[in-house]
Amino acid sequence: MEITLFRLIFNNIFLKKFIFDKVYVVCKLGCEQHFSWSELIKIPKVLTGHSYFHQLKHYISTSGTRNIRINEYEKKLNYHCSTEIFRNAIKCGTVEMLQYLIDHLNVDIENHIDIRSRYNHRKASEDMFYESYSTLNSILFGASQYGRLDMIRHLLERYPIYGWNFHRALVKAPLSKDIEVLMFFVEKSIGIAKDLSHTNNVFNMASIVGSIEMIQYLCVNRSCDLSTCNVFLYAIKSGHLEFIEFLFSNTEYYQQFIGKDKDYLIMSAAMNNHSEIVKLLIKNGFQSNSNLCNEFCRHGNLPMLKWIKENSSDAFTDKSINYAATNGHLEVVVWICQNTTFECSLTTWSRAAEKGHLQVLEWIANNTTIPRFSFDAFEKAVGNGHLSVIEWLHKNNNQTIPYQSEVMDISAKSGDLNLLKWMYDNIKLPFTKKAIKYLVNGNHMEALKWLYENGGIDCSGGSKLMKSAAKNGHIAILQWLNDNIQEECSYDSMVAPVLQGDLNTMIWLHQNRTEIKCSNREMVVAAREGHLDILQWLNENRSDAFCSIEAMEMAFLSAHSNVAKWLHTNRTDCNLGLIDMENLKDSLFRYDRPHIIKWVISEIPNDKLNYLYQLLLEDQYVNNTSKKILKDYLSDIVF
Repeated sequence: MEITLFRLIFNNIFLKKFIFDKVYVVCKLGCEQHFSWSELIKIPKVLTGHSYFHQLKHYISTSGTRNIRINEYEKKLNYHCSTEIFRNAIKCGTVEMLQYLIDHLNVDIENHIDIRSRYNHRKASEDMFYESYSTLNSILFGASQYGRLDMIRHLLERYPIYGWNFHRALVKAPLSKDIEVLMFFVEKSIGIAKDLSHTNNVFNMASIVGSIEMIQYLCVNRSCDLSTCNVFLYAIKSGHLEFIEFLFSNTEYYQQFIGKDKDYLIMSAAMNNHSEIVKLLIKNGFQSNSNLCNEFCRHGNLPMLKWIKENSSDAFTDKSINYAATNGHLEVVVWICQNTTFECSLTTWSRAAEKGHLQVLEWIANNTTIPRFSFDAFEKAVGNGHLSVIEWLHKNNNQTIPYQSEVMDISAKSGDLNLLKWMYDNIKLPFTKKAIKYLVNGNHMEALKWLYENGGIDCSGGSKLMKSAAKNGHIAILQWLNDNIQEECSYDSMVAPVLQGDLNTMIWLHQNRTEIKCSNREMVVAAREGHLDILQWLNENRSDAFCSIEAMEMAFLSAHSNVAKWLHTNRTDCNLGLIDMENLKDSLFRYDRPHIIKWVISEIPNDKLNYLYQLLLEDQYVNNTSKKILKDYLSDIVF
């Protein structure tokens, strides 16, 4: 908003009060969160989402980038910080904001793929919408997905020699619903090899958004992807009825896209609760199967169930009523009992209890001969913390079926203090140390204190509890365990926060558990995971911090060039002069990293570089830029 207009409106007391009184109502209607200004300026994700560039720069300049991962507001709101920041900047920000974030956050500008996080690479392979934004390529993919042609052009101009993955950017382009973005990457992808690490192709993405225009364009300009596409399936999953009708009405497109697995298409429509598409497929001769009813029972789609009963030969199964009960669809449960030969079973009863559907349980109890209590149903309700169901089942235990002791520990999983107290007062069986473990894992402090004081539990062997709390970053729990359970803290407890990059938890352990010594393992793990702040703290605060050359090798292998450079400069026990050339070869050239090799050349004697190159000649690194850089450098050297 223009600042003069902003001041004009908000200096008016009546307008200011009227607007802010409605913020809560508007956010609630749109299922959106709302923040006070004092909260908003501390949440980078929200700042980028509203294009508050000045406030974002102020936050990063005053709070630093390390705090982005542990900001209390973001922990409370369960934000995945850097990913959300970049996504919102691409969707709503400017080119200038995006470049600022690339410069100040931990973006890998050297590697073409995300090799620092196995999770990110696997997640991107499985989820077509996900991006980690940890590499320049991932940022390009996000810009393609959100139709930011201005950002795309900026990235390609700013980093011209980077190994851009135009194929995956092309695959993401249809999600923008912008034909210009699609055309841009079709042109860029001419003659480019496909990215085989990702299974989706551009036709599938066009069908996800239901774009007939894109499909027609791709058939002419990207026919090489036709053989691996599954247009019908993705269009059906996404519920694009008009798009599917178009395919049916055009014989050429129908024959190109129908594929071999026709039987699965109608099930896919049912699994996604697309009633009209199911009707269209049946009308066009597609055969359904017995699982069709089960899927609509799962969704509680009673009108479609009635339609199937009247218009299809598909029969209900004994699982149909269970699907309805599991998802709390009482109306469907009643209809099945009254209009089919199937009845509720003990499985139906247990599924309803497990999900906390008390109304379903009450109806079954009042209208069938199923016993009002089963221990299986009770145990499942306890495991999910459904106290109202637990109380009702206990009250209806007319057969006085005995309870099993394991159910007491299971009640701790949810961390619900009221549930723990109810179990203690009504079931009257002993808790075990397993209950304490559940509460520590879940960071349930109040429930932990109460159970420790009232449960009579022997908590010896508390080092495993310390490790669990350390792994999850529960410092308050660690402090409580430290004060109340006198057990030795294992070394694994220290390594866990190092692996997670949790500096605060690691510092707490070093300052409060004197039996913990600093070893090479911590330094190697921190280097491998790229946690430079942890390495720096250990270097400055632990005189016993030993660092082997393995840390340098791990930094190279994981593409953490900033860590490798820091180790070389600050650790005499871990610099390039000590590294084995065979190991350096594997670490540096497994992936093409021209930026790192230039630095290595400047730091290693020429005779070692020549030996390194001779080792490379024995291996097959075809068209490797890093190898070429080393070769060109050595060609000017006389040995």
